[in-house]
Amino acid sequence: MRYKVWERMLEVDEWEAVEKALTDMPANTLPEIDNKMRTQFLFALLYLLGLRIHEVALSSWNAFRKHQGSWWFFIKGKGGKVGHIPVNDQLLAYIKTYRVHLGLSPLPTLEESRHLLVSKKLKKPLKVRQLYSLVKAVGMRA
Repeated sequence: MRYKVWERMLEVDEWEAVEKALTDMPANTLPEIDNKMRTQFLFALLYLLGLRIHEVALSSWNAFRKHQGSWWFFIKGKGGKVGHIPVNDQLLAYIKTYRVHLGLSPLPTLEESRHLLVSKKLKKPLKVRQLYSLVKAVGMRA
């Protein structure tokens, strides 16, 4: 079976609509600000790293590692195969912004085993279903 990568990609105008929907998310209250920051970071992970939702749900901060002066995202993919994806400056900016918003240092360390996206109320990792709901809500607005 041939991998159909093009079926998973957005057209330029579709991605621009998503970006506008992310930018236009309300940010008048603390819960709205938290939701906007979390959702923007989620989309940065999905778009800039090409991750699947379940990969985001399972990943922790220590998956980001600096090696020989460059940042990489280490992931266990299909079949348990370990891989690494370069982290560009745009994603690094999202990481720093989101982490500072959470009250963390701007860059992650190898010791940080906390999941990337955690419920502010329950302090538990967001599940695939919850992440899918965030993506779907933005898609509906776009």
